[in-house]
Amino acid sequence: MWYDGENYQLTGSTYNSAYEVIHTTRLEDVQNQQPHLVSGKILAWVRNWANILEKPFKLIGNVLNAVNPTNENELIPIKAKGFKIDGGTNNDVLLADGGKESIDNFFTFINSNPEYYIHNQYINDFMAKKSGMYGIQYPGSHSELLLNFNIKEGSTSALQIWCNYQHNARLKVRKQVDNNRTSGAWRELAYYDDIPFQGGDVTGNDWTANLIESKNTIFLKGGGNKTIRLHQLENHTIMSFKKCYDSGTITFVCQGKTIVMRGADAFNGADGSNAVISIVDNKCYIDINNYE
Repeated sequence: MWYDGENYQLTGSTYNSAYEVIHTTRLEDVQNQQPHLVSGKILAWVRNWANILEKPFKLIGNVLNAVNPTNENELIPIKAKGFKIDGGTNNDVLLADGGKESIDNFFTFINSNPEYYIHNQYINDFMAKKSGMYGIQYPGSHSELLLNFNIKEGSTSALQIWCNYQHNARLKVRKQVDNNRTSGAWRELAYYDDIPFQGGDVTGNDWTANLIESKNTIFLKGGGNKTIRLHQLENHTIMSFKKCYDSGTITFVCQGKTIVMRGADAFNGADGSNAVISIVDNKCYIDINNYE
């Protein structure tokens, strides 16, 4: 429920909770008085209360109306300073059935309030925030978005999603309780299109294998001698190579690891020759099958 400056607005179609009233001598006294919600019933200042006891409120458009005490076929808009929830606090929200709910249980959307902005220099710090949507503030702009989900405000497990303003940037996520208990630094979410399901071609004479393309086959084309660097491959990863031309020698370099050659001492066979790389601890196994 909210106030538009003239009438109280309520989402939904009908407010069915009955209301009790306090007698006054003039209908005009309804104006600028403050109804109270007590035990699920609204107490409002109206005239001839006996005629409208247990009558429902009616929503017409977005305006909450009450029965005219002098004409039960006529509805009049409720105009007042505000609704008060008996026993409630400033964090309570009035529900359509007459109950109340803490605003902490609702998702908070970004607005002009500075508390919903986070300066970019603090993005890596733990933030005990309500569940909601926050702006990441950079000098002169609020270009990025942070979604924060937790059970309640305070030191409790939180899931955070960070959206960079660059159109091609990946979403970043992290889970944490506080600065000492986290899932680590922000991690990028891989999209389906980021995952290679096919091998790749290498035509140049110097190429560095990357982790994303591990477990796939790399096709060596273009002729000549080539150097393949394997230092980015992690423990327990594999990569295979298919030589697609005659002549030429393929040299493997695996910085920081011991190379163990099997099958042949050099990868220099004819078209169709292949090699398989396996990284295990501090060793780089290379199994070579050269064709003549």
